[in-house]
Amino acid sequence: MMKLKEIVIGFVLCLLLLSSFLTLSACQTKKTDSAATPGTPPPQNSTTTAPTTPQNSPSASLPKQLTTEAKYVQSAGVVVSINPQFPSVELNHEEIKGIMPAMQMEFYVKDKAMLDGLKPGDKVTFTLEDKGGAELITELRKK
Repeated sequence: MMKLKEIVIGFVLCLLLLSSFLTLSACQTKKTDSAATPGTPPPQNSTTTAPTTPQNSPSASLPKQLTTEAKYVQSAGVVVSINPQFPSVELNHEEIKGIMPAMQMEFYVKDKAMLDGLKPGDKVTFTLEDKGGAELITELRKK
């Protein structure tokens, strides 16, 4: 009877060891698969050897709220709508060089007073502050 008990305990321990091994192997496989999937960001502890460009610079891989270096770019567009509550303005804008292509987009404005006198259809020029993807219009003028 004692020998059967030792065999059962040994068998259970072997099963636990095997299941732990398989679990750890599966976890490792998932990490490798997700890192190799196109469009999936690399793990945070990985290093990149690609040349530094705006798309793959060290700050581009950081969460947007962590980047604090401000970039100011001027552009132009047409007012689509105004929302004084936020305050924001929706513009159909030209390319904003180094930040985004021409498109229609809503932007927060630095001061609600910047929206005074604006109406849909007005042509405007503006200065956009970009802090790693957090955009804010700091200057807005009718043409």
